[in-house]
Amino acid sequence: MLELRGVTKVYSEHGEEIRAVDGVTLSVRRGEIFSLLGPNGAGKTTTFRMVATLEKPTDGVIYIDGFNCEDNPGEVRDRIGLVPQGESYYEKLTAEEFMRLMGKLYGVQGEVLEDRIGGLLELVDLEGRKDSLIEGFSGGMKQRLSLASGLIHRPSLLLLDEPTTGLDPETRRKLWNLIEELNEEGVTVLINTHIMEEADALSDRVGIMNRGKLVEVGTPKKLKNMVRGGEALRVDVEPAEREAAVQVLKSNGGKLVKDVASFDGKLELVTGDQRKALLKVPQVLSESGIKVLGLEALEPSLEDAFIELTSGG
Repeated sequence: MLELRGVTKVYSEHGEEIRAVDGVTLSVRRGEIFSLLGPNGAGKTTTFRMVATLEKPTDGVIYIDGFNCEDNPGEVRDRIGLVPQGESYYEKLTAEEFMRLMGKLYGVQGEVLEDRIGGLLELVDLEGRKDSLIEGFSGGMKQRLSLASGLIHRPSLLLLDEPTTGLDPETRRKLWNLIEELNEEGVTVLINTHIMEEADALSDRVGIMNRGKLVEVGTPKKLKNMVRGGEALRVDVEPAEREAAVQVLKSNGGKLVKDVASFDGKLELVTGDQRKALLKVPQVLSESGIKVLGLEALEPSLEDAFIELTSGG
């Protein structure tokens, strides 16, 4: 659905060349939810703006649904729905008036437009407020309206720029559910976010950017496992038996145990199959006369992976 090939964006500031995006190559599959994560200044917002046809790359090319963004901007804009960061509506209009305006800007007219307005306001739970002025809406209601307006022309790719920033946890969760519903209906979603929980909860895959480069792409699970090099377990044995347990697991763990070390008074081991290791580790230690006092699966967070990948490890 979306393809970036060697995309670079260079700005000139005070006579100095700033490479905001540096040779990014990325493919987003049709029907996927893909999140871009990165610290401030990583280049993700500039990348997002180029995908949205708001800026042109200095080098490289972007395709959306097979169309070159620079050569065919009209075809591309027909296929994308943009929900920008911050307030992007006229507060003196009602919700229905705003939706009608957005529809006409996209060339949607007549009964088709009126049917879509009703359906989308119902989808985002605002049908009861269609005649209310936007200025009286809460932050969550405004975000839901913005999402509805981005869908008025039935886009196949939805671009969400920091969609839940500033929302309370309950409203954020409702918006996540709505995004998932849209995705289940076939809409491909690209999210620009700095909220780890959001990227983890919603994304099929995540791309982590740093200093203009795309440093890693993978499922949330894959990125988390990169922190230790695989899935991990914590094993608790008697202090006097820790070193012996390390040697036993290194010698008898086979391919199941990739690495093991004593850490913070307990043993941590890396495995390629956490479920099998939970069964085998106690057995291997017991056969060597070492009693297991505790055993738990360790789940690194996406934030752990993000910090490691953006700070050099």
